Amino acid sequence: MLGIRKIISIPIGKIADISYLHPHSKVSLSSLGSELTVADLQELSFMPEEADFSESWSHDTNGRYSTISISGQIRSDKESSRDYLLAHLGRNYIWLVELIDGVKYIVGSRQFRPTLTFSDAVSGISSNRFSFKITLKSTHGSFLAV
Repeated sequence: MLGIRKIISIPIGKIADISYLHPHSKVSLSSLGSELTVADLQELSFMPEEADFSESWSHDTNGRYSTISISGQIRSDKESSRDYLLAHLGRNYIWLVELIDGVKYIVGSRQFRPTLTFSDAVSGISSNRFSFKITLKSTHGSFLAV
């Protein structure tokens, strides 16, 4: 598991098809789609010390596939965090993940869409946290963002 510096959502409707690329191909944000603007990129506010990124590869009778997991905790303004998570719930976004070491990954494509789920995390007498998880199983895995 690797520490995460940034997680940014990118609307599926604004991107070109990149699913034909090989795993860990290099992709520039400008090549994702001509309709994509800086305003479309929304950063998830999360606790970096409580976030992880992992990608593993497996093989079964259907062939080779990748399982990607991005998980963490959000502790901030409860109402705005809930609004962001509800707006991004489901499979309408791909995600740009920047790790602590500066490496950036694009997770998802038009063909293979990640799923965001979240829950209200209550610990002790405090309930000011959300747990979130972004998951994806695909044959192409993540792409390196440049």
